[in-house]
Amino acid sequence: MRIRVLSARLILLIIIAAAFASCQKEVDGTLLPGFTPPGDQKPKLGTKWVYQYFSYYTSGALRESYKKTYTASLQETFGGKNFLRITDTTGAIIYYLADSSGCLNQYTNSNSYLFFKYPGTTGDTYSTYNAGGPESFSVKTLEDSVVTGLGNIAATYYEGYVGTMLTDKFWYNDKQWIIQQYLYKKPPLGAPYKYSWLILQKITY
Repeated sequence: MRIRVLSARLILLIIIAAAFASCQKEVDGTLLPGFTPPGDQKPKLGTKWVYQYFSYYTSGALRESYKKTYTASLQETFGGKNFLRITDTTGAIIYYLADSSGCLNQYTNSNSYLFFKYPGTTGDTYSTYNAGGPESFSVKTLEDSVVTGLGNIAATYYEGYVGTMLTDKFWYNDKQWIIQQYLYKKPPLGAPYKYSWLILQKITY
């Protein structure tokens, strides 16, 4: 009987130890000890973002869903400032991005533009250039709690307009950068609709 009790206790200790170890995993996949808390990190050369991507029909029905991986694959200098080239798995360039005192700048159209004013103030508006054309951004709310594959992440919520049409909704913070994005499109006939949704699942620094 005593041997059985000891065996049961040993099994219980092993289960508890395994559970404790799994709880120590951080967003970069490192185990304690010796990890750098993700809250103290920022994207850099080599950082990878894994997103779940969804696209939709004008009816709102789901069209497709798959994983997208973005990588900070190269550092390049424009106008004396270092930008990270963000590419997808095909090598296509998605962005050139640079952190500046918590704000994020995007190099596009042969210039550097403010992409996300961070943390900003609710109601802030500014003009930028995104996805091939001028866009007006506004800070809508601060510290939104976004449900992701990493758990809830606090992010600032922005809306982007082309003319009077809502084109983008972004959630951003200075540690993981783009947490979530809704992209809106307008068909030839009809009102704008949510065309796609991008939501962060994993990040490795």
